Parts: sequence; structure tokens; C-alpha cells
Amino acid sequence: MTTDTTTAPAVTTAAGLAELLGVTPATVARLTARGALPATAGQLDAEAAVRAYVGHLRSCAAGA
Repeated sequence: MTTDTTTAPAVTTAAGLAELLGVTPATVARLTARGALPATAGQLDAEAAVRAYVGHLRSCAAGA
């Protein structure tokens, strides 16, 4: 296993998170509006948002 020393920013914008996840800012906005991604005052905790996005993808893959 390789160790990646790159870290995500602690707090990011929808555009920054979209770039990190490889999706569009509109997708991030839609997921945030549906409550799939946690946001506070337009800012997103990058780690929490990535974890939430992975959970969202798992739910979609499971057919939920």
C-alpha cells in the first residue's frame, strides 16, 4: 500500500469539492440541496463531504 501525503483542504467550496470529486459544481449543489452532502453557510467540510459522497454512491449501487 502506498502512502499519499496529499491532503484535502479542511473546508472547501462547492466548486472545490466538485473538482476533488470529479463532478460538476451543479452536481455538488444538487446533492447538497437534497441533504446528501453536509454544508454550513456555503462551506463544505471536505473530509465529511467525501465520506458522505462515498456513502451516497454506495446507496445508489445498492439500489437504495
